[in-house]
Amino acid sequence: MIFVVVGTQMPFDRLIHAVDAWAREVGRDDVFAQIGKGKPPSYIGHERTLTVERFNECM
Repeated sequence: MIFVVVGTQMPFDRLIHAVDAWAREVGRDDVFAQIGKGKPPSYIGHERTLTVERFNECM
């Protein structure tokens, strides 16, 4: 699994969408991102914010 985490105060859309495009291109279905206030990706799994418990599950 690839776990991408960004901050919750400012979006980091370029990173999220680069990872989203890459995962789609190579067929990875095990990518998950915490995206904060950014624009949601279209392919990878994501949540805006994570609880401590959910973060630990992903780690």
